[in-house]
Amino acid sequence: EQVCWMPAFQDKEEVTIDFCAATDPSGSLESNSSSGHKEYQDRLRAIALRQDGKEKTEIASLLQRPVKFVERWWRKDAHEVPKPAGVHDYLKVEHWRDIEIVRGFG
Repeated sequence: EQVCWMPAFQDKEEVTIDFCAATDPSGSLESNSSSGHKEYQDRLRAIALRQDGKEKTEIASLLQRPVKFVERWWRKDAHEVPKPAGVHDYLKVEHWRDIEIVRGFG
């Protein structure tokens, strides 16, 4: 199977590649780039998952973190969560989210 697309805002012709399901990324890809980012992201995800109605043990399982970690962060407001070393001040909690690839959308 071949996949074709037109690069946006470029004067290039359509690009065609061979599609390989075995090497194609799918699902959610984490957007953190360091242990500090991972820590911060998990804190924010614990809060978001609680707001989505998830239980403490379910959140711990999804984050692959201990229940104690979830207990510490899940009832806080996202703006109360301190940013660990390595997480830049310009990263806003409102814009933090993993990349999600959806096939056949649109």
